[in-house]
Amino acid sequence: MASVGAGDHVIVQGPIYQSLTSVAAWCGAETTSWPASERDAWQPQLETLHRLLRPTTRLIVVNFPHSPTGFVPDQDYLEQLSSLADEAGVTVVCDEIYRGMPLTDAGEPPSLADLSRRAVVLNSVSKVYGLPGLRVGWVATRNEEVLVNVKRLRMHFNSFVGAPSEFLATLALRQTEQILGRNLALAKNNLAQLQRFLTQHAELFSWHDPRGGVVVFPRWLGEESTSVLSERLLQEAGLLLAPSAYFAADERHVRIGFGTSSLPTSLAAFEEYLESRRH
Repeated sequence: MASVGAGDHVIVQGPIYQSLTSVAAWCGAETTSWPASERDAWQPQLETLHRLLRPTTRLIVVNFPHSPTGFVPDQDYLEQLSSLADEAGVTVVCDEIYRGMPLTDAGEPPSLADLSRRAVVLNSVSKVYGLPGLRVGWVATRNEEVLVNVKRLRMHFNSFVGAPSEFLATLALRQTEQILGRNLALAKNNLAQLQRFLTQHAELFSWHDPRGGVVVFPRWLGEESTSVLSERLLQEAGLLLAPSAYFAADERHVRIGFGTSSLPTSLAAFEEYLESRRH
């Protein structure tokens, strides 16, 4: 909101969390999707991005680790992305809200804010810290122009965080190693259970294993759309899946979260639902 307006162009990685596209459009900017394909293990192609750039492009909006697919790029990819954006005079905005939960031995690449002086990253305590009720997040960048514009915008919105929430968030950040260690162990254990479930139902799902975060985006091979599937699951089994239509994608995928202790119970209910369909 502090960086774009009418006449500007914004490129947004897809599929994507809806507000990362809609806020730019609400500000009057034209948005273009930079789609990733499961054929490429959900890695968006930089050659495609280069073709999407325009003289009016102001921002490239990405999300790593990616929701809903769990894709995480390596450092070489991020450096190429930064160089491409810098040469075009475009700012990369990266939502890093799932950062801190690497699911593979490769670990995590550096933050984009550490690789580029122009890049802007967003984060909060809502996801990997498991503290969404605090509503505390932050912007990190070495881009002074963006910081000044954000501060001016926030002053008009009076969008300041309450002191008790700031205190609790700071307390959590001081315990980062313990909190993220516990939550990562839970996520890895849950992911193993989810992989077994998907493998047992390979006639209904195909997927790419996530590299980071706590979500996966399997393809549904059943007959109905995933919007219909999600509605039926909610009504008949009390389960809530996010269909791909909510991520500016198709009707053949669902986002499954595996970051909570209730996952085994949810998988059991999903299994019961699938058995009832089979009969």
